[in-house]
Amino acid sequence: MATSDANKKNTKKFNETKKLDDYSLKQFIKESKSKISHLSYEQALNELDILLEKMQTSNILVEDLKRSYIKGKLYLEHCEKLLEKVEQEVIEISEEDLN
Repeated sequence: MATSDANKKNTKKFNETKKLDDYSLKQFIKESKSKISHLSYEQALNELDILLEKMQTSNILVEDLKRSYIKGKLYLEHCEKLLEKVEQEVIEISEEDLN
């Protein structure tokens, strides 16, 4: 019976830690998105290059690797969004010029 109680306590502690980790990860994503959203295409691309080089040349802890991956994905998404915006502007300019 004592083993069962210990297992329940460990499971509860694990679930509480996971909830905290999920919250801090969501907070990290929210804060990163906010910072990245103010960057130009060139700035975001440069930050992505720096991050990739760091990931390739350093010994990174798993938790840091996860955060670096997320941040890299956010940089990439931001760059893609900026490129799509420019592409749409070029299409609109071309359509106006042709008519």
